[in-house]
Amino acid sequence: MQWNVGDFNIVCYNADYKEHYQFGKELIDDSSISRHMSNEIKRTLQETNMFLDSIFPKAYLVESQSLLIGYLYLGNCDLNGVISLTYALHKYFRKQHIGSKMLKQVSEFLIQNVASINNIDLAIDRYNIAGVKTALAANFEFYKHLDDVKHYRYYI
Repeated sequence: MQWNVGDFNIVCYNADYKEHYQFGKELIDDSSISRHMSNEIKRTLQETNMFLDSIFPKAYLVESQSLLIGYLYLGNCDLNGVISLTYALHKYFRKQHIGSKMLKQVSEFLIQNVASINNIDLAIDRYNIAGVKTALAANFEFYKHLDDVKHYRYYI
């Protein structure tokens, strides 16, 4: 499964592809990511690989100009049309405003093309300052604070 989303291609993760497997491993081993979510990335990549024939896989890799640059995980959509989104950007592509551009384009695409989605929720560790700045730059708004996690919403 693949989507063209603005400047990005979103491709379903497949560990049988050496490039996908290696990229996933790099994200999991990245110390900046591991502070906030490496176990989640590992779990979701493994789950997606077990259910590759699924109609709607949940873990994706993001390509830009034929290079793998990031990771997306689409959570469940609730009855109000709110879907949770988790993302990570490879260390070589950070601090270039690529993350906010990716989040904005992916969010717009999901809301415009998936009828059941009305809003997108990002749960960001309160100590992840770069993640918070990226969300705000992508037009997400602060929604709520639970324990050590801040939630940001992308609205229609």
